[in-house]
Amino acid sequence: MDQLLSLLSGLKLGLATGAIYDLVKINGGNATNLYDLTYAIQDQLNMHGVTGDANTVVGALARHGYLTAPEPDPGKAVNA
Repeated sequence: MDQLLSLLSGLKLGLATGAIYDLVKINGGNATNLYDLTYAIQDQLNMHGVTGDANTVVGALARHGYLTAPEPDPGKAVNA
């Protein structure tokens, strides 16, 4: 299994895993606009009925080297 897919699966994102995987692959790991990426991930979580926070996903991606951007501020949730 692809390491990125393995990481996302470990976050228990359910049906949103594939969509978020595609977002990260399309982004190429270079989050020039972290705000937009975070909201796109949150939209996928919401659309797939996943209770989760995009900041957690983005933080995990950054910690594991899949994004070259600062981690989001955990005090600024984007849940809508």
